[in-house]
Amino acid sequence: ERSGDAGLRSAVAYVTALTLHDLGRAREGLAAAAESLELAMSHHGPESPTTFQAATLHALLLARVGRVQEARAKLSPVLAAQTRILGADYPDTRDTKAALDAILA
Repeated sequence: ERSGDAGLRSAVAYVTALTLHDLGRAREGLAAAAESLELAMSHHGPESPTTFQAATLHALLLARVGRVQEARAKLSPVLAAQTRILGADYPDTRDTKAALDAILA
């Protein structure tokens, strides 16, 4: 596999998962989100903004299918890492905090 293939496949899986989320098809989107996260981790590393976005979407879809505890457990460390690396006021960090707040509500 060429080096850019994992990044491209991660992006395609992310957009697929996001679209399915927006269509209310969380169960279908969950598989794409998991693939996006796995590929982002392997291609970009665990502390990349791309990986953070994929992890946030994956957690949102977990919550949508009723796996709230798992979503919370996955999203809390993402928010901590984003805050440390990107800062609390970075837009993606604020989006992750809003997602975690929604899951906790």
